[in-house]
Formats: sequence, C-alpha cells, structure tokens
Amino acid sequence: MVVESEELVVNPIVSVVILTYNQEQFISQAIESVLVQKTDFPFEIIIADDASKDGTRQLCLNYQQKNPNIIKLLFQDSNKGVVENFRDSLSLSRGEYIASFGGDDYWILDTKMQLQKDFLDKHPRCGLCYTNINICDDSGQILEKGLMNKWFRPQSFEDHLINKSFIAPLTWMFRKRLGSEFDVKGAFTDESFALALDAFAKNEVFYINVITAVYRFSNNSLSRPNSTEKSYYQWLGVFRTQCYYLEKYKDIVDKNLIMKVKINAFIEFIPTAINLNDCHLIEEAISFFKSIDVDITPYINTCKALKNADNPRNTFSYKLGHAVLAPFKWIKKILQ
Repeated sequence: MVVESEELVVNPIVSVVILTYNQEQFISQAIESVLVQKTDFPFEIIIADDASKDGTRQLCLNYQQKNPNIIKLLFQDSNKGVVENFRDSLSLSRGEYIASFGGDDYWILDTKMQLQKDFLDKHPRCGLCYTNINICDDSGQILEKGLMNKWFRPQSFEDHLINKSFIAPLTWMFRKRLGSEFDVKGAFTDESFALALDAFAKNEVFYINVITAVYRFSNNSLSRPNSTEKSYYQWLGVFRTQCYYLEKYKDIVDKNLIMKVKINAFIEFIPTAINLNDCHLIEEAISFFKSIDVDITPYINTCKALKNADNPRNTFSYKLGHAVLAPFKWIKKILQ
C-alpha cells in the first residue's frame, strides 16, 4: 500500500529512501535527520516499511501527515525482506538522484544531500558517491569516529567483489539510472553489496572524506547476526551474490576470479556447513573441486573429525584448507 498526498512535491531532484522494519525505537531520529536537510532543490522521502509488527508504521504515518509535501509511504502487506523492499522503493522514486539508508541509522550533517548532489552534478562519470561515518550502539553512544579512515576502500569491481567491502551505504547518493541495473534474481543478502557491484562495473565510485552519518551497530541486525547459523547464511548470501555478479559481468573480469572466489568460499564454509548439515553446500563444494581435479574429501573428513564448526569465516578452517590444498601449487597461485 502506498500512502501519499496530492501536496507531494512534483519534481524532486533527490529521492531519499528509508528502509525500515521493527525500528520503532530509532525511526524518528532517522526521519528527522532528513527533514532538517538544507538544500536549494526539492526532495522527497520514501519510507518503506516491511510489515513491521511494532509501532514503526504508526510513527511513519504520523510524520507523513505532518509533512505531506515531502513524505510518501510504502507499507508492505507482508514481510518481503530488505532486497525486495528496496526494489519496490526504487520503483516509486522520482528523483534524478537517490539516497538511501536504514531506519536505525541517521544523518548528522544537515548539508549532506547538497554536498553530494553538487558533487554528482560536477562529476558526470560518477555513478555513486559515499562519505565517512561514525558508529554508535543501540543507546546512541558513539563507539568510533571516522570509521572509513581505517576501512579498506575498494577502487574497482574486482576489489569490491573479492573483499566484500563495506562502503557505508547509509551515506550513498547515486544516479537513479544505476538502480535500473539492480535486480533480485541472485540470492542477495542485502541490497547494498549488489548495487555497489553494479556501480563499480558501470560507473566510477567516489569517496568524500566528510563524516555525514552514524551507523548503528545493533545486536542481531542484518549486518550483525547473533548466531552461527544466521552468520553462515548471511555470508552464504554474499557468496551467491559474488557468483551471480561474476556471471553478470563475465566480460570484464579475469577468468581466474571465479575460481579464486569459490575456492576461498568453500574452504571457509565447509566447517559450518558440516555442523548445520548443509548437504547441498558440501556436495556443491565436492563437485566444484572435482571439476578442477582436486579431491576435497580429506579436508571435509578432517573438519568432521575435529567438529570445527565455529564461524564460517573461521581463521583456523581457512588455514586448514590451505594446508590440505598445499600440494596443488597452481591453486595456491590463484589464491595469492
């Protein structure tokens, strides 16, 4: 269901998408951080609520009634997940540029949109720009300032795909045409990793070293699952996204990249796949290694014997995998 007023701005330059689900505690701060933005252009806010079960939806409705010229609401009838909720939001966006973030995060620079809109105007080859951030906990206490000063910032499609980088999606502003590249055919864990891969493949991506927003580091959030099983399927979704985009842009990637990605992923996933009885993943790994003439069963048997099933990104399992594969020097070369 879409809720909007006849008073809604006619030709917005920027569409701000706020994705939310059960964020009653934080959504007001998120919305307010957009309403205070100082711009010389019109903008709209699209709040996409993914069938929240708490008071989030009513709060959003209150804000829409107070700001009918700016806010449009998308109320999902059932929980679709962040990826499809984002896709539906894009379809409602009318701005030339789109800024998006989650309902538990918030902006702290009241000229953020103006800064990024001006930057994109001056850099036509830039498809997406992002900025620096602070991190806070659920209580709002700042845990770290200027995170991106310490974080790896990818420079290419391959950089971002291999490193599964975090480039502060709560700060993004991107051209609406980039959204047309985004689809939900892959088993995406979230919208940001996939969209960023499209941005790197089709455009230039720029970093602006200004702190504009605060990322809330919440327990049991999509980016911080609180169990081994949730973490496993979170990273498995990232792996599926990697494979999907390697196929999507196979004409621009090195032929060994898919092998590098799969070897690393299977080595890391197998210990937890054994613990969770994910037979499909184990069989998929066996089949893949068989296709490159490698018998992975010694590694699988060792993992079973040790019952090593901590985290899918467990350092021990990664080292163990390299030890098992040590005789295969050409594989080790690919992994460099």
